[in-house]
Amino acid sequence: MPNQGVFLPSVKVIEIVSTTYNYRLFSDPDGDTLSYSAVSANESIATVSVIGEKLYITPIVVGVCTITLTATDSRGAKTDMTFNAIVNNSVD
Repeated sequence: MPNQGVFLPSVKVIEIVSTTYNYRLFSDPDGDTLSYSAVSANESIATVSVIGEKLYITPIVVGVCTITLTATDSRGAKTDMTFNAIVNNSVD
């Protein structure tokens, strides 16, 4: 049976109210193990990192930046979720 890939729901905007997000949003119909990576389009507004199944967003200054979260299954199929992260309060 061919690999069916990775699925996720649609997410457009996240207002940063916490800096840790558990993102069991992705699923794999084949039951393959998933690995994750993330990129911030503007690291002067917010940086991102992934540890296990948690996405850590570190707000830097007020603004909006695009975050891309990628899930890849153990057979190489992958999908991206892109959303805007809104930082409303300045971080001191």
